[in-house]
Amino acid sequence: MKKSKNLQIYIIILSLAGILSSILLPWSRLYMGSIPPGNIPDKIYYGYEKIGLYSLIPLVILFCLTVFSLIKKSSCKYFKYLSILLNLITLGICLFDIIRIKVKYKGMVGTIPIIEKGPFVIALISVLILIILLCIPIEKSNNTK
Repeated sequence: MKKSKNLQIYIIILSLAGILSSILLPWSRLYMGSIPPGNIPDKIYYGYEKIGLYSLIPLVILFCLTVFSLIKKSSCKYFKYLSILLNLITLGICLFDIIRIKVKYKGMVGTIPIIEKGPFVIALISVLILIILLCIPIEKSNNTK
């Protein structure tokens, strides 16, 4: 139980890091145009494509699910499988975006590392969360027939 609780706390910390990374790191088009420094709506519009926000949704659900599981003090196999599914969705979105950026901007030099920071960091966080999820033991129920 103690190991499971510690691993769930690590997942909460990593999912918060992923959420903050998805919000704060450059995602796909932040450096593709001249943005006036005081124009917040343009910065939000150019800074986040829909695909970047799509990776945020499973991370938020994973965070809420892990907090609920920690409060409930049990991790049943359905929570674990749902968490793995949500994490794989986030990882798939990030990998798809990295490949899409490589194909779309393959002739450009210099901006590609800046453009790929957002999806790469979130994909790395998703891999760490997946490793932790696979280590969480599933508690057996006391209901025996």
